[in-house]
Amino acid sequence: MTTSDAHANGTRGAARLAAVLVLIVILALAAGFIAKYVFHYYLNYNAVAFDNFWPRRGTLLVHITAGSVALLVGPWQFWTGLFGDRIPRTGGRDVSISWA
Repeated sequence: MTTSDAHANGTRGAARLAAVLVLIVILALAAGFIAKYVFHYYLNYNAVAFDNFWPRRGTLLVHITAGSVALLVGPWQFWTGLFGDRIPRTGGRDVSISWA
């Protein structure tokens, strides 16, 4: 192995570490958002918590659940793309369905 090969491997390793850290931060922000803004709809299932949305609470809960899935599964697709792993056929379908 030459010096330039070792340097290229070190640079690739640093880029990979940076990508992992960015994805961890994104997942942490998504989880924080869900904890702060989403869980109260599940924990307080009443007209006061839903306010104007009480008549449409069913569709709102479906929307919130699908959005939560998209927030938490979406970074996984970037992870597999960055590191060359194959995404199973259901991976993209799961996120696409949650976006709909």
